[in-house]
Amino acid sequence: MLVDPVRGAKYFAALRRSVKPDMVVADIGAGPGVLGIYAATLGARRVYLVEPESAVNAAYALAAENGVAERIEVIRATSTSIELPERADVIVSDLRGVTPFHGHHLEAAADMRRRLLAPGGVCIPRRDVVYSALVEDDTMYARTVGAWSGVPHPVAHESLTALSSNGWYRARTSEQQLLSEPTRFVTLDYDCPTPPLHARWETHATRDGTAHGLLLWFDTALVPGIELSNAPSAPPALYGQAFFPFRPAFTLRRGDRLQIALRAVLAGDDYAWSWMADDDAGHAARHTTLRSLPLDPAALAVRSDDFVPRRSEEGEIIRALLDAADGATTFGELARVLSVRFPDRFETEQSALDYASRLEDLWAR
Repeated sequence: MLVDPVRGAKYFAALRRSVKPDMVVADIGAGPGVLGIYAATLGARRVYLVEPESAVNAAYALAAENGVAERIEVIRATSTSIELPERADVIVSDLRGVTPFHGHHLEAAADMRRRLLAPGGVCIPRRDVVYSALVEDDTMYARTVGAWSGVPHPVAHESLTALSSNGWYRARTSEQQLLSEPTRFVTLDYDCPTPPLHARWETHATRDGTAHGLLLWFDTALVPGIELSNAPSAPPALYGQAFFPFRPAFTLRRGDRLQIALRAVLAGDDYAWSWMADDDAGHAARHTTLRSLPLDPAALAVRSDDFVPRRSEEGEIIRALLDAADGATTFGELARVLSVRFPDRFETEQSALDYASRLEDLWAR
């Protein structure tokens, strides 16, 4: 994040405003721990770096380099799966992507405020406001909806074009490419329950042009008085914006009207989107990210309630590992178990040891 000059500077400013000596700070989704370590240099008594990925291991050397190693504790886990040794006076996180609707970010944001934040504590960020506008972008449209236009004519490719036109894409758009005034899609006040993530609205073209799709971005209030944005009018940020294409695109004159509908629904580990547009002439564009995923009949069959599963060889190996891991057996002994039981898979004990040690999520630390 800190290689982004917009986000990094604003987050540092928010921490300077919020962290006081002897406070407890939690850096959620810490990555290498830069924000939490900065909080420690500001005088925080204890800083918890919560991060499930191995990138957080870089925090040990970084904390020592900044003279705060004794005040840092690394927790290799997701925030929703832990209890902190003590509640935090300040929680800082940036779990978003191009939009705030990134994985389980909204669930994690609500959970950390409820369970990990001390009474009267501060969470950074405080609020995200998501906006949308019509956008004209020939280049982006050609790269997405038109990506398969170069396929030789004898090969039909409508199915591939349909897949492309139902996805959303990271974009970098200028304010001059907007074709309507921004409309507020949703306000995410992280001190309140998440509102419904769907809206309908009417928008008008502010100039002649082609509406190739919807553009989404968000304005963030980190703490009162410190804000950042990935809007097309803002300084360029690594976030970029989210482009939702229309197929067909709409040729508009200034003042022409479109009816827009947009919805996001958490499905598994990510959000499924649907968006539509209608003009007064009866033309319509209908899209959903569910149609951007090629269907796999075998994968669909596995999800049915009458499918009868059986363990694969991989499942048998993992079962053997778990059965043997009794809290007293070493990795070397586990490796010998695997090499004896699965000689075709593990030709040497070292290859079995390498396999067992890679399964980090199976082992308590």
